[in-house]
Amino acid sequence: MIECALDTLLYTLRDAVEKTSDANSVRVDLPGAGDPASPLVLPIATFRDHRQPDMTLLSLEFDCYLRLRRIRGQPLPELILNLGKPRWRWLSRSRPHRMRISYRAVDGWRPRVELDGRPLPLNYHGEE
Repeated sequence: MIECALDTLLYTLRDAVEKTSDANSVRVDLPGAGDPASPLVLPIATFRDHRQPDMTLLSLEFDCYLRLRRIRGQPLPELILNLGKPRWRWLSRSRPHRMRISYRAVDGWRPRVELDGRPLPLNYHGEE
């Protein structure tokens, strides 16, 4: 099972899209803590309209399990996403959540995150 912090996933996806906006594919390497994660490669060229060469929207939707991890010395806990199926499904009675992460060029590639169809408020640096 791959675990990744939500803010790390959002930053990694945004950084990959900004760096490769003109490339044929986006390669996202998720930094994992001990778990080797295969890179996520999105074939952008197949979704791009050839009449309009700029990518304007990227949206990912997946199932995940959520948990909070407290880190010593930090006032707020970190939200951890567990991607994949739990090892012992009968032990865990929780159902997976449906997460959608969308980036739009007109919003400056700031992410919009929805959890089970409801938008999550995100704080950005420099904004209240």
